[in-house]
Amino acid sequence: MTRKIGMADEPAGWQRYFDPDERLLWQGRPVPGLGIDLPTCGLALFGLPFLGGGIFMMVTAVRDAMGASGIDNDFGPLGLFVFSLPFSAIGFGLVFGIWWYQYRLRKTARYAVTNKRAYIAHQVWNRKLEVHPIHPEAEITMEEGRTTSVTFAVKRWTDSDGDRQKQEHSFLYLEDGEVVYDILRKVQRGDA
Repeated sequence: MTRKIGMADEPAGWQRYFDPDERLLWQGRPVPGLGIDLPTCGLALFGLPFLGGGIFMMVTAVRDAMGASGIDNDFGPLGLFVFSLPFSAIGFGLVFGIWWYQYRLRKTARYAVTNKRAYIAHQVWNRKLEVHPIHPEAEITMEEGRTTSVTFAVKRWTDSDGDRQKQEHSFLYLEDGEVVYDILRKVQRGDA
């Protein structure tokens, strides 16, 4: 899905965001589909009790409304049903929504590297374009697995509680991550 391109192949879609002396070195996209990774599975497992509890409360409310539950609750059938909605929604979002989000992100994401910057464009809810300059002091890392992720921008700060926070910007789920890593290192050194 990814390929290295020269200046003659530059797509007009990226050019409108470039400076006059900026040129495209690489463009690509994530490997489509779903990947099973630990954070996604962890969130899905965390959501199971919410989903199960919400469904149990809904079933109990319906059975209570029909006079068949045998459970005495202080909310009444309608109150119990309404009370179960946030639990069901949170559980559904964590168990199933996280997979939809990952699928949608992989389907719509597009990446580009120029001789100055890294670009990430995607559309999950709204269109979004991230532009990250590649500085000589940038932390560029590569994580290999079934696919490769390349991190090229790390933002660090201390929050209001004094806790250190970190946000990483990466090209995720690449087939040719080593090629992208090498290109980013050349941009960082000023050799691109």
